[in-house]
Amino acid sequence: MKKIIAIGILLSVCSLACAQADSLACLKFHTGTFAYRNDSLGLIHINRTNKRQEEINKEKGIITKFRIKWTGACSYELKQVWSNSKKQRKQNGAVNKVIITSATSDSYQFSCACKNIEEGKNNTGIVVLLTQ
Repeated sequence: MKKIIAIGILLSVCSLACAQADSLACLKFHTGTFAYRNDSLGLIHINRTNKRQEEINKEKGIITKFRIKWTGACSYELKQVWSNSKKQRKQNGAVNKVIITSATSDSYQFSCACKNIEEGKNNTGIVVLLTQ
């Protein structure tokens, strides 16, 4: 019986350690400069601070600003607050929930419950760290 309890405790500690490692991997992406490719807009540059995120599409001249709220080490919400694009402005006030599904040393893969996803468009992608 003692062996079963010891094994149970060991498995619990191991699973907590693994979850913590994933969380620690996400922390490096809370602030910095990043880039990702959007299906309809092309290459997007991201400037992220603790509470704000600005997305810039240099090709189309579109700037969109968000408030970012980290709901966990690997999950956050983006609330759009401004855009210079008429089409994007329709999303002002919309909250998009993002989950980092995996992380490496210089990128992360995400899944998004996004309000502005059109039929047939991806709501997953990869964000690459440019500078921290």
